[in-house]
Amino acid sequence: MVKYIQVLPDYTQFDIVEINPDLKQIAKDFFFFEENKKTKVFIEDAYQYVSKASSYK
Repeated sequence: MVKYIQVLPDYTQFDIVEINPDLKQIAKDFFFFEENKKTKVFIEDAYQYVSKASSYK
């Protein structure tokens, strides 16, 4: 998945929402994940994230 994201156009952006803060480091250590201009990691409850995101206009 990481390699796939890297070849997508620069205007593509993924918001990654994870409630467990340890998983961000696990993704870096074992899956070569790097946060960059195409990926933004939010450590919070996904339901709350979607609720906040859907309130923006």
